Parts: sequence; structure tokens; C-alpha cells
Amino acid sequence: MIPYKTFSTVELGFLKLHVWGLFVAIGFLVGIFLAAREARRRKLDHEIIYDVAPWIILGSIIGARLVFLIENPWAVTGFIDIVSVWKGGMAFHGGFFGALIAGLIFVKRRKIRLWKYADAAAPSIAIGHAIGRVGCFVTGLHIGKETSVPWAVMYEGKLRHSTPLYELIALIGIFAALMWLRKRKVSGSFDGFLFAAYVALYSLARFFIEFFRTDPTYLGFTIAQYIVAVLFAASAGIIVKKFAAKRGRA
Repeated sequence: MIPYKTFSTVELGFLKLHVWGLFVAIGFLVGIFLAAREARRRKLDHEIIYDVAPWIILGSIIGARLVFLIENPWAVTGFIDIVSVWKGGMAFHGGFFGALIAGLIFVKRRKIRLWKYADAAAPSIAIGHAIGRVGCFVTGLHIGKETSVPWAVMYEGKLRHSTPLYELIALIGIFAALMWLRKRKVSGSFDGFLFAAYVALYSLARFFIEFFRTDPTYLGFTIAQYIVAVLFAASAGIIVKKFAAKRGRA
């Protein structure tokens, strides 16, 4: 059993910090900084990253909260529950689509080559998300099903899967894989490759982690599993199609 203790707030005198929100904010900041640095390395205009960041943050928060509330209507008892995002209650797949829509609106207005910047941002998305999952782990969000495995955590008197920890480990692995790929020739195969690889890897990891969570299922799978299955098929399909087309031109 892994020693485990949760806490949701930290009080610094008159200041009360919500731990989950703090880690999410740190994740955003780290992700933005690393994406800008990677854009500079790729000889892209790194200021674009800072310009698009507020749109991405707003879109991801709205999308993540909206999908969470749709999936968990019981969590809303009043207006304050709808907007209390700093306490947790966000769906990553909703945040992904919200951020993607916001980013698409931004690049269309600025006439920017989207996929070059998406590749620059891909590793930073993974590590920023990992930092956010630290917040889930320390606050006890999304703790999974009961189990007897040696690495279980004691939560509310029962041994359970620590699914935030599983996802944290997976995201660190994805970040490492993307950082390795970015230095390989394959990463320059087509614009958007690294981003597509991130989506495929995360979707695959999340699909299997969902089996250990306690989310409701429909025909044997959770809503998140249906969504990431589509994302995996789309991203993997793009990669295969692009490589097949390139091989055909060779």
C-alpha cells in the first residue's frame, strides 16, 4: 500500500489556496513557457504562444467545466457550483476540445500555420497536464475502484486504484517520448506529426486507465473512453495516411 493523505486547501494567514487550482495554474504556466521556448528553437515567432495562451486557457476551462457538468449534473446545486472551477470538477476531453476550438479561432484570425505551432506545443501540453494531475492526486480527485494490488492507496477506508497517479506516470512517459521524437527525423515527416502523436499516445493511455476509474459506463465503456477512442482513431489515421502518401511519392 502506498501511504496516502489528501488535502484540498492550504492556508497562508488570510490567504486560502485551493491546491487543485494551484497545480492547474502551475501546469498552464509551465506549459506556456516550454511551448514558447520550443517555438523559438524551431525558429517560429514565440510571441504567438503568449498571444494565443489566454484564448487556450479560457477555451479549455469553459470546455472542461461544461463537459464535466454535463457528465455529472448532480454536482450542481446552484450558480456558484457552475463557476467554482478552482475546486476541481473538470473533464480533460472537454478542455481539449475547448482549447482546440479557441486555438482554431485565433489562428484563423491571425492567419497562422496552426500545425507548426501545435507541434511546438505538444510536449508542453503533456507535462502541463501531468502537473495538473498532481493536483488531482493530492486532493483525492478521481480515485479509482477498490483493489488489492500492492500499490493501492487507502481512501475513505478502502484500498483503491490511484488513477490520478497512473495518469501522471503515463503523461510523464508521453512527455519523454515526445521529447525523444522531436529530435528524430520522423518528427519532420509532416506538420502536425508530433501533435498527432501526443493525441494518439494520450488517448491510448486514458482509454485503459478509465477501466480503473469509477465513472459510469454505457454499454461497457465510459463517455471518456468513447471520446478518446475516436481521437485515437483520428490521430493514428492521420499519421498512417500521411506516411502512406509520403511513401507513395518516394
